Amino acid sequence: MTVDVAATTDVHEALSWAAPFLEHDPVATTVLGSVMTTRSTGPAHNDDGSPTGRYWVARKSGEVVGLGMRSPIDFMFSMAAASPDVSQAFARTLADTEDELAATSGEARASAAFAGEWASLRGCSVRVTAAQQLYELVELTPPEPTPGQQLELRLAQDDDVAFLCDWFIGFDRETFDHGIDPEPVVRSKLGALRILTDKGEDCSMAGATPSANGVRRIQSVYTPAAHRGKGYAAAVTAHVSQAVIDGGDRAVLFTDLANPGANRIYRRLGYEPRGEFMNWALG
Repeated sequence: MTVDVAATTDVHEALSWAAPFLEHDPVATTVLGSVMTTRSTGPAHNDDGSPTGRYWVARKSGEVVGLGMRSPIDFMFSMAAASPDVSQAFARTLADTEDELAATSGEARASAAFAGEWASLRGCSVRVTAAQQLYELVELTPPEPTPGQQLELRLAQDDDVAFLCDWFIGFDRETFDHGIDPEPVVRSKLGALRILTDKGEDCSMAGATPSANGVRRIQSVYTPAAHRGKGYAAAVTAHVSQAVIDGGDRAVLFTDLANPGANRIYRRLGYEPRGEFMNWALG
């Protein structure tokens, strides 16, 4: 059965096409859902006139069976696909239009099918650059408090931008190493990012994406090296997770499978695996 792929730079159009697909499994499609939801509330174009995102919707016999995006438009291709042939159809479409595409990400089987098709079409090498576990919170078990700690949570504000830029540079280096410009990232999260303090000292952070089909993803969990080993990451994750479920949403998060400590922490908090995801370098 033929897979038809349509592209658009209009996020509202893409959401209208793909709504049933996103609603069917909002946990597995959390990245696509949260980014597109955020884009739908902002400007459609950057200051230079370029679109803020490009989106692809795959259909079989009129039914949506896959969704992909590049947002920003020079970022990696993130996708969700119902079957490997859908991933391969995405690869064939993008191979004709996205000459500079350097990376893709998605559920393990789907992203591997895309990467394999891309390698065949382009005659290039592909390799896994990150393997991640997607977790969903089933029942929150907050960590035991450490004697002597005086933990408080507050929202990030304008006065925090300088040190948060340093934290986000460190976070980026230890995760995907995209080489981000930290200030726009930090400013986009003010009023939503939580900072954990101990006796008034800033020691850890975490945030959550906007709700997309009843799911929010815990993200940007980071503790500077000087404050590690004291349970701060578990504490801030538990606090933000509680806020998510108190708001009536499901809490999910990704963690690097190469980081056994983080995987242990999240399981102890009550998160359970929901799938494996991979990032691939394309040539």
